[in-house]
Amino acid sequence: MSAVNRFRSLLKGRCPPPCGYRFEKEPGFSVGAMYASYALTLAESFTVYLLIRYFTTAPALLVLIIVSVVGPLTLINFRYSRILWMYAFTRRGEPLDRPRGSGSF
Repeated sequence: MSAVNRFRSLLKGRCPPPCGYRFEKEPGFSVGAMYASYALTLAESFTVYLLIRYFTTAPALLVLIIVSVVGPLTLINFRYSRILWMYAFTRRGEPLDRPRGSGSF
């Protein structure tokens, strides 16, 4: 099991009885992950545009190819944007499956 999956399993419950801390995501986590997903989608779209632009100049065909390539990647972007956003605010070397207690970065 990866560190991300172990961390997610911690989020579903509470800390054992002496602590009793309730694990939950921060309110802005989903909004931040949305911005990360948007950045990934823009990078993919721009890369596909640059690669396809030399083969065709028809705008409708360019849009069709970009949508057909980037569209299926949205499911991958959804997953990896949350992981990238989570790792952006985790200290290096600190395991994800051990909560910090105070909750501060």
